[in-house]
Amino acid sequence: MSNVYRPLKATTYKKVEPPVSEEDVFWEKFVHSVALPQYGPVTHVAFSPVAPHRFAISSATRVHVFNPHTKELESTFSKFKDVAYSPHFREDGQLIAAGGEEPLVRMYQIKTKAQLRVFKGHTGAIRAVRFLPGKTSGLLSASDDGTVRNWDIQTQDCVTTLQGHQDYVRAVASVSPEIWISGSYDHTMKIWDSRTGSVQLSVDHGYPIEAIEVLGSGNIVITAGGPCIRVWDILKGGQELAYMGSHLKTVTSLAQDVEGGRLISGGLDHHLKIYSLTNFKVIHSETYPSPILSVGLSPAQDQVVVGMSTGSLSVKAKAEMRGQNAKKERKKEHRMTQSQRLSFLQVESTIAYQKVRTTKIDNYLRMFQFQEALDAAIAQGDRSTIAAFFEELLRQGAMTQALAGRNKTRLQPLLEFLIDAVNDLSYASTFLYVTETVVNMYGSIVGKSQVIDDLFARLKQRVDEEIQLHQMMVQLEGALEVL
Repeated sequence: MSNVYRPLKATTYKKVEPPVSEEDVFWEKFVHSVALPQYGPVTHVAFSPVAPHRFAISSATRVHVFNPHTKELESTFSKFKDVAYSPHFREDGQLIAAGGEEPLVRMYQIKTKAQLRVFKGHTGAIRAVRFLPGKTSGLLSASDDGTVRNWDIQTQDCVTTLQGHQDYVRAVASVSPEIWISGSYDHTMKIWDSRTGSVQLSVDHGYPIEAIEVLGSGNIVITAGGPCIRVWDILKGGQELAYMGSHLKTVTSLAQDVEGGRLISGGLDHHLKIYSLTNFKVIHSETYPSPILSVGLSPAQDQVVVGMSTGSLSVKAKAEMRGQNAKKERKKEHRMTQSQRLSFLQVESTIAYQKVRTTKIDNYLRMFQFQEALDAAIAQGDRSTIAAFFEELLRQGAMTQALAGRNKTRLQPLLEFLIDAVNDLSYASTFLYVTETVVNMYGSIVGKSQVIDDLFARLKQRVDEEIQLHQMMVQLEGALEVL
């Protein structure tokens, strides 16, 4: 009975949701979502450590500070002459500093919005800025000139310059006022003793490092870059404790929830991943509409802010609890009762005995001839059937097998279909995924066939049109919210 083949159906049925985990319940509480369009990519997000935990972002030539409750813009710092990067609050929440494409670090007072200091000395863009903990006069900056500098905010003098990296330095953190950590595009994470200016430890991440997080007292350091995240034990001489490779593209940002024992990562693959700091396993995942450049979690654990390459800024706030039994009620909503399970099994059993008609596509699928099945589906031309077919390929993990190895004759109808269907809102996520896969697989053959080149150009034009339309809708939505 288990070998009875069930033909492909384009009709979608209501899914029975599986039991949800505690983490799913926790993240599903972030239901109040607000989109705040910006004029450029949102490169960094930072929360103030002091209540009410304002959050700052860097986008284009400005640093914006938002009210966490109303989501309204409270302050804008716009003296940057080029793109601004890496805003960071001091421990008392009264000062904020940021770098930028121009080799300057600017420091402002939150209350008066006045620019208090400008630190000069770097010769390249400054991508990471951090106030030193427990030392109100210290400020760190990391630059594309390959150096890390420590500034005295009282005198504006550069107290220490650390040299040792062979490429851009894009991440910096501190364990204490004297022990600093830097991450570079030379693939290394270095731990420095500022008292001697020497490297105490250096480890190879394997990819250009984009972000660093320090856990607890500084014994554990996490590096992110390329499609992976690595966890290092400093006390054991840089021993690798964990490797997390759940992202498909470069991991651009990290944030941690110390109280909840979670690590958050965002990447260019549009995914936000949440890991347990106990076993470093993925416990929750979310997908966003654009590549993620920055993430931030409020110290109060009630807001998640995500900045994207398209200028979109997503702010998700946690909903109020419905009572002490809210968690139990939420789980109950997603679980099947015993009678539902029996009914479900009965329906499955009945379907298995039904005599059904199969199509040409079904016959190919039964014989695992995925390429021939794809050709038959495209020849049929029905979008709902083709969408169901692609979803079946994803379920079986056979998408690559179906798309690979196509010559000009077999690739042409596939591209023509995607050009026609990629902007169909009913199946947008499925067709866009297939489009991205096809481009990644066959992008290298561009220039070898004029026909294929023209089809790729038309496909790119359709995708660009869709992106432009989406951006216009986001701007219109923002304008309507103001009204």
